[in-house]
Amino acid sequence: MNPNQIAASTACAPNHTLDDAVALLTRTGFPGIELLAFEGARHSQGDLPGRWLHDATAVDLTALREKLSAFSFVTSHAPFIEVRLFAFNPGIRAETRRQLEGCIVGTSALGGTATVLHANTKPFYSLEETWTEMVTTFRELADVGASHGVRVCVETMYPPTVEQFARLVHEVAHPHFGACLDVGHVAWTVPNELRGTADGVRLYNDNLETLCRLLGPKLFHTHLHDVRQRDWRDHRLCGTGCLDYPRLMGTLTEIGYNGPLTLELEEPEVEGALRRGRVYLRELVGEPGLPPAD
Repeated sequence: MNPNQIAASTACAPNHTLDDAVALLTRTGFPGIELLAFEGARHSQGDLPGRWLHDATAVDLTALREKLSAFSFVTSHAPFIEVRLFAFNPGIRAETRRQLEGCIVGTSALGGTATVLHANTKPFYSLEETWTEMVTTFRELADVGASHGVRVCVETMYPPTVEQFARLVHEVAHPHFGACLDVGHVAWTVPNELRGTADGVRLYNDNLETLCRLLGPKLFHTHLHDVRQRDWRDHRLCGTGCLDYPRLMGTLTEIGYNGPLTLELEEPEVEGALRRGRVYLRELVGEPGLPPAD
């Protein structure tokens, strides 16, 4: 791995316009950017900058591509709030597919290489009952990705266990389909009674390594942040929580990971957190003698 894989999501820049977020990530020296492909969402620090890609015109996409041209690579995060890829309501399913497929096409128009999306529970249905539907649906979305040169990455969250998630990714068995390891979402593989404890931290870091090794070459993407031990709160600045980042980076190196290392922070001091996060990741993956980040 090397520093040229480091990126940041526009989610790291709450209460910025998209133009200002792009300018901030350019100014702080990130080689890559992940665009939120939706608008109007919020997290604990405020409103999130993004752009609906599925309804963007060709003119809009051309203008946005120009704005992102300073970055060496671009990825996107598809809509996942208020959409349900797996639902018994056919209208909800159809609209979700429209938005996700449009996001893939829009990502390609931006010169993007990958989009991240979520699986979800189907209300009142078990995982086993929806398994075949999930595999088929993700293969179909990966076909759309393949036709536009975009990798489709399902983010850790559901299916809920390390083994189930890895099994889904491998059973889709499509060259344009893989996983996005969101390190914070693996926190929920730790039982409630162990969260915040030393035993819970050990299990958490063990599960991160296990998941990376089970995914192997199907690990296409990462979302990096940290988890505060006392309240199990994620999206903290890397290196400030209970994740063993040297161990994680060592594992990623061993499995030959070469995808994005994307910061996804939810910190109140936006620019300072971005700069410190970039420096921390550079120190972990940098070559000997790499000049310090500014």
